[in-house]
Amino acid sequence: MVFKRLKWKGFREATAILFFAGCMAFGFNALREHSLPLPGTAKAVDRSLTAINEPDGSNAIGDMAIEEAVRLFEEGAALFVDARSEADYRAGHINGAVNIPDLDFENHIGSFLEKTAAETVLITYCEGDSCTLSKSLAEKLSLAGFENVFHLKNGWGQWKERGLPIASGQE
Repeated sequence: MVFKRLKWKGFREATAILFFAGCMAFGFNALREHSLPLPGTAKAVDRSLTAINEPDGSNAIGDMAIEEAVRLFEEGAALFVDARSEADYRAGHINGAVNIPDLDFENHIGSFLEKTAAETVLITYCEGDSCTLSKSLAEKLSLAGFENVFHLKNGWGQWKERGLPIASGQE
């Protein structure tokens, strides 16, 4: 009988500790400037912006058509993120774009998180049809808590071909 009471007491104490720890975790998350989305509560991404779907119909990271990207650029409704190296970015980039080299993500994401709201529409790009840097960067940004991340395949090449606004140097 005593053993059963001790066993039950240990279970209650463990339950109380887990409950308290969970409350603390959710409380701290709610107070963070860029809180982590909870399962089932993340804001839905406006998929009307998505122009191209993956072959299997999934679309975790939306692929965006150049026409839609241009429209968002002209409206000032999106932030373009260049996934290429700093040297390539300095040589030329979409006007107003920021540079987060995919291969150096860890050294750039901290300051980007401080300056950018989680609901900002982000469009990542790199150069060439076979470039995977922007898709990889889009996935990392999505995992970092950004809710509206899109990928513009061969974004830099398409942008230049159309004679759209570009800049060079650091911005």
